[in-house]
Amino acid sequence: MPLFGKSHRSQEPAHDDMAYGNGNGNANGAAPNRSGSMFGGRRSADDARARSASPTSSSGGSSWFGRGSSPNDHGNDATLIAAREKVSSAGEAERAAERALQQARYAARDAKEHVKVLEREAVEDARRAKAKQAEAKSMNKATKGLGRI
Repeated sequence: MPLFGKSHRSQEPAHDDMAYGNGNGNANGAAPNRSGSMFGGRRSADDARARSASPTSSSGGSSWFGRGSSPNDHGNDATLIAAREKVSSAGEAERAAERALQQARYAARDAKEHVKVLEREAVEDARRAKAKQAEAKSMNKATKGLGRI
């Protein structure tokens, strides 16, 4: 009884490649088309040419997702241009921030110097006021004798 429900067929004798007169294959001299793996299938030369011309081929020069470009076009990629612009604007912002920081330092230094000048002026004014007070006190002593007549 046959396995898997196959009916009895007349079994044909297996062809011996050597019976055709050449020792390497079939009657026309070509090598037999045998796959080396279970999933190899039958492939022809046309299939191989079609695979090599496909966009996903490794030798096709294109990249993932159909965004193929030549090696000279990498500088013109929109994402690279946007990244360059961001880097450039970040550098300019950094330079502007550095200038602003330097100006703030100069302004702080000027303010400190101004405060020191005001303190010196206040000390000088206090010295003059003290001298004036001492002069007024001595004049007051001189006026005590006046008006007693």
